[in-house]
Amino acid sequence: MKAGIVLKRRGLLALAAAGGAALASRVSPAAAASGDAILLGEVNIANRETVLSSSSSDRATLRVSTGSQIALLAQNGDAIDFGEVEAAMLGVSSKGAGIIAAAPRRVGRALEVRGRVAFAGAGTIMIPDGAASWSVFDVYVPEGALILGQLQGYGGPQASVRYCVRLDDTSFRVQLSHVTTQPVKLAFFIFEQAPTVPNDKIKPAS
Repeated sequence: MKAGIVLKRRGLLALAAAGGAALASRVSPAAAASGDAILLGEVNIANRETVLSSSSSDRATLRVSTGSQIALLAQNGDAIDFGEVEAAMLGVSSKGAGIIAAAPRRVGRALEVRGRVAFAGAGTIMIPDGAASWSVFDVYVPEGALILGQLQGYGGPQASVRYCVRLDDTSFRVQLSHVTTQPVKLAFFIFEQAPTVPNDKIKPAS
């Protein structure tokens, strides 16, 4: 698949076949219906849920390999241009969340990352000397967002972040404890609180 394509079929799940096969950029007519076998290299449409289950001791029930930029693409909702990306798995959604990870709180971790991580809601700015507060623009700050801020160096005697407050959808203000006496870098992280799911509601599917 060439990155940057805008997919226009709702709920399309692209599976790239081993050996580097990729989803064609054109949407062809349905090549298979419910009950038929999956045809590689074609668009497969069904009117029922498709379930893969295995009792094998292999490491995976489904393994997807590709030489393209995306091995597995899951889309929910309307067309989205997700731009240039390279990923083993990509979830895109015009409503709700692209990917949700869930696990019982006392049993396992919903998400485990081994390696570097990057967040679109994270960034840095430079606060000049003589500033008691500073506003940050051109960021996405949804209503109800949580904003963390931390100076990444020495900005002056007792200079530190008191709080961060949202101004509107694209900006927030950092309030400092004292006026800075020299330029200092600020790191920030904007995120949202996920809905709470009762622990007894997270169970394996029957």
